[in-house]
Amino acid sequence: MLLEVKDLKVEFHTDKGVTKAVKGVSFGMNDGEILGIVGESGSGKSTLGMTLMGLLPGTASYTGQVLFDGADMAKMSFEELRQYKGDEISVVFQEPMTSLNPLIRVGKQVEEMLTLHVNDTQDDGRLHEKLTKAQRKERVLEMFRNVELPEPEVTYRKYPHELSGGQQQRVMIAMALMCSPRLLIADEPTTALDADVQDQILDLLKEINRKQGTAIALVSHDLRVIQRICQNVLVMYKGEIVERGTVDQIFNNPQDEYTKQLIDAIKQEPKQSDLDTADTALEVKDLTVFYQIKSEVLGQKPRKKIICENMNFEVRKGEILGLVGKSGSGKSTISRAILGLHKDYTGEIIHHTARPQMIFQDSSASLNPARKIGWILEEPLKNQAKYWQRQARAGAKNIPHIYTPEERKAKVLDMLRKVELPEEFVNRYPRELSGGQKQRVNIALALMSGSKFVIADEPVSSLDVTIQDQILKLLLNLQKDLGLSMLFISHDVNVVKRVCDRVIHLG
Repeated sequence: MLLEVKDLKVEFHTDKGVTKAVKGVSFGMNDGEILGIVGESGSGKSTLGMTLMGLLPGTASYTGQVLFDGADMAKMSFEELRQYKGDEISVVFQEPMTSLNPLIRVGKQVEEMLTLHVNDTQDDGRLHEKLTKAQRKERVLEMFRNVELPEPEVTYRKYPHELSGGQQQRVMIAMALMCSPRLLIADEPTTALDADVQDQILDLLKEINRKQGTAIALVSHDLRVIQRICQNVLVMYKGEIVERGTVDQIFNNPQDEYTKQLIDAIKQEPKQSDLDTADTALEVKDLTVFYQIKSEVLGQKPRKKIICENMNFEVRKGEILGLVGKSGSGKSTISRAILGLHKDYTGEIIHHTARPQMIFQDSSASLNPARKIGWILEEPLKNQAKYWQRQARAGAKNIPHIYTPEERKAKVLDMLRKVELPEEFVNRYPRELSGGQKQRVNIALALMSGSKFVIADEPVSSLDVTIQDQILKLLLNLQKDLGLSMLFISHDVNVVKRVCDRVIHLG
């Protein structure tokens, strides 16, 4: 057996006490096996993967055995573990942009995997034998071809920000495979990628497994990803394995209630639209959105990069209109133009509702980490009050009611109830919330100013399927209760079918 885990327990020690992340997990993997490890956020699946790689932080400790080819990794020294990392076991992380150094060209970063072992005293004949600079570069280019990166020579010289999300993930896979590891841990490698790119990455992993015999532990919250390439599955919940079996057993005859919930979450019926109004919340006429790209030649005029051309559509009042497309198709740029955040466009954008708002994809980056939730939600009301007070001093008429501090705080509590969060969350910081809870706060923030038109830009793409299901239900309930109109942007056709009345597909 390649990998054997026996009664593994992982704990995190902080000022607030001890958190038990993994509770007595045992399983094994054979050479060449593709094992899926599935569960929602907080289930312990990523902690399990980090334990296998020896990447737990200093605040963590574990007991039990992790046997790789019979050797107990818990008893290895730092130098012994170093020989295993990259050589025998390697990892592909969820966020390639945070894993790649933004200041170094990607070719050099991948080449580093070969140079790390150049000064080793013993040469075991693997890929990291002493190589010349030219040989190392050729090995990298060969790996770039293996992971199907376009124009390997050109890609070698690019920085991470010059690559698409799918290309960045291919670079990460190339880096992980440079020393031909026997086990690859892929931790959420396709989260937030559009469906086509996701399929390409999964096909690539399957091909690597077939050609090189690399065993793969695929960690994911999405059962559809697990079903796509895995042979066997472990279902984790609150640090424990609640079910295990082959893919067919898990999908066709699940035994545990939590497994059944995961499967039900991906089998939702498409929305049955009953919209019967012709009133519009938004009109877009002959919209052409572009970027001005400065020329490197002195005196030459900037050229335009066209994002979309002569686009026409409308969002009716009370409707959720879906905008679907691949990464780079222009979905988010179009949404920014609609909200006035992108000025390079021609055509007409006509709003029939006041104060349109945005629900952003990255819930963590959208919230001020230094402020409590109550302060964050009250801020739009404070800004409104300041604006109307200035208008009143200037002699404007028809000034709406300006909320007092007490009324603002009451409205914050009411909005928390609407997004199904406890009132005590007003005193919490964003870091103290889960991903789903932070996205609920983002939804509340978009609705605080009384907006009736909202753009939801990939609001559930980074959430696990059970939390995703809860957020989609929340959006549908709010849309119905508050009479919202919504432009819903996504790369996931299944999500769009679930919530949208009509759909626009971008090429």
